[in-house]
Amino acid sequence: MSDIAKRITKIMGVLLLVLIAASALYYRSFAFLPFALGALLGVGVSIAKVWLLDRAVDRVMRMDKKNAGGYVYLQYLLRFLLTGLALLLAVLVPFLSIWGMAAGVCTLQIATFFTKKSSGAKDGVTGSTESNGSGAADSSMLPSVNDSNDHAEYGAEDGGISSADNPAQ
Repeated sequence: MSDIAKRITKIMGVLLLVLIAASALYYRSFAFLPFALGALLGVGVSIAKVWLLDRAVDRVMRMDKKNAGGYVYLQYLLRFLLTGLALLLAVLVPFLSIWGMAAGVCTLQIATFFTKKSSGAKDGVTGSTESNGSGAADSSMLPSVNDSNDHAEYGAEDGGISSADNPAQ
């Protein structure tokens, strides 16, 4: 497994312990066991999804472009089906809590968020970690429309605007 997948898995393990401890404190009896078992199964499914995703990324990097799209789509469906089957199991089996299962499945998203924040990941739009404070990318980092004339006559042959028609250029 990759380093990031290992970090996500560790964070999910910590979140599982937090969920079990919180449910034990809430119920203060063995009535917390259905929630804890649901959370355990949900985290197990989430770890399996991380492993499947990590494996899919490794395989796609070695595939040609034509086959990669179909493979990624099938892997997505497999992970989606795995989550659905786990939630269905929690609904049908009386000693599993659906809320525990849902909390366990959600640990993947929470762990991914914490992993991104702790690693100082760059903003996906600009490649920069800087922002203007509003959560949006700093506009000085984005290319200006007038920086390049590659698009100046886009669509001109089809009646579009050419650079001669646009006084701003």
